[in-house]
Amino acid sequence: MPGKYRMYFTSNHDENSWEGTVYQQLGKSAEVFAVMSQTLYGMPLVYSGQEAGLNKRLEFFYKDEIDWSELPLENLYSQLQNLKLNNSALWNGNAGGMPIEISTSDTVHVFCFLRQKDEDEVLVFLNLSSEDVNVSITENEFTGDYKDVFSNEAVSISSETIFNLEKWKYKVFYK
Repeated sequence: MPGKYRMYFTSNHDENSWEGTVYQQLGKSAEVFAVMSQTLYGMPLVYSGQEAGLNKRLEFFYKDEIDWSELPLENLYSQLQNLKLNNSALWNGNAGGMPIEISTSDTVHVFCFLRQKDEDEVLVFLNLSSEDVNVSITENEFTGDYKDVFSNEAVSISSETIFNLEKWKYKVFYK
């Protein structure tokens, strides 16, 4: 429906209280699925305490404090939210770009997609497995010069570029 956005999340108040924490449900894959939820087409949801690595079920009907003394995932969520704010490829609806699945040398373990709008691009590699993998893009039309979202290092990506993705890890690049 026009003007409507699908919301993507790895946890919310119902899931956390009734089904279990994101770590109880997704285990070691929680972070890679967080990256997916933040970069797919739609509206990402960050549930209370996710940036603090919340690993307890919150009481549903009672006030239940979140320990904010450490924020192990603050950097991850901050960088992804800043990318969404500043890169039109991740904007919502027609203002952003639709995901295009990219063929890689390992389509069994790795989900790779590109979102593009005007001159902005976001290229995402997600290792959705419990195995370390080496992966490259097999389609030359999606190669080029990018920056790594998390290190801000310049990266030139071609079909010869091989990325080592540890189990449940990811790479996110932007133009």
